[in-house]
Amino acid sequence: MCWPSRVCGPTLRAMFLVLLLPCFAASLAAQVSAPPALPQPAHFLASSHAADHCVLLPVELCEGLPQSQSNGSFATSGSTSWSREPWTVRRILKRLAGDQGSIYASPLRRENLKWDAAVVLGTTALLVTDRHTIGIVSRDNENISRAISNVGLYGTEAAAGAIFFTGLLTDNAHARETGFITGEALLNAYPVYVLMQLIAGRERPDQGAGHGRFFQDHATNTSFPSGHSMFTWTMAAVIAHEYPRTWVKVLAYTTAAAVSVARYTGREHFVSDTVLGGFIGYFIGRHIFKMHCSMEFGEGCMRP
Repeated sequence: MCWPSRVCGPTLRAMFLVLLLPCFAASLAAQVSAPPALPQPAHFLASSHAADHCVLLPVELCEGLPQSQSNGSFATSGSTSWSREPWTVRRILKRLAGDQGSIYASPLRRENLKWDAAVVLGTTALLVTDRHTIGIVSRDNENISRAISNVGLYGTEAAAGAIFFTGLLTDNAHARETGFITGEALLNAYPVYVLMQLIAGRERPDQGAGHGRFFQDHATNTSFPSGHSMFTWTMAAVIAHEYPRTWVKVLAYTTAAAVSVARYTGREHFVSDTVLGGFIGYFIGRHIFKMHCSMEFGEGCMRP
């Protein structure tokens, strides 16, 4: 049964967009097959002189794992020569291109079709109800909600940066890897965000009639998906996987969830914008972590 004509048109176009773009996010979740048994690889962030102390953060956050696994003291002899390989622009671009290719190719795999279908159906359901769910949001606390979302996003960025610089100051390979991969995951999330924004061109809740029409403004900083939500969940996923302590996971994911909710209650985005943005961000962060983390620091790494 179709809704009034002023709703059907945007809804059908939105459903087409959902089928075209965002389904790749959930499909990354299916990449959970056990990695082949390989010798522990050398890692460019590992150091044979890693210190056992932290400067800027509590020792639990710096170490995350038992002491024997939280630094590079047991790196193989081959890690020294590999870690000295220079990070040229060509090498960085090649690695970024490989990551982007793996992200976009993921939904084409047969084993991921069920995840594609789940994202399409879930996002479509949220799109259909967006104009109603945004209508119940009060305008009394818009500024507070927007401030919360900014603090959550930039606070998570600051935390990732603090972890990275702590690793540099203390020669802690695990902390350096965490900061580096977090930045790398953000770098991979940004092209996805820009592409979806340019194609979707969705109005924000307070633009136009407030129905979130698509294909209106093909530029960045539009409504679909939420950048705050996507980028915070990307960083949270990397940090929580690098330090699989319960309190780290709770802190990282609670912050990301608060950002997503605040973007909705601040009337910056519709529910579908924040949910899909967070979903994509989480799986990009998880995917990049599994592709590039060192098995010295955890058992969840997926080595090609």
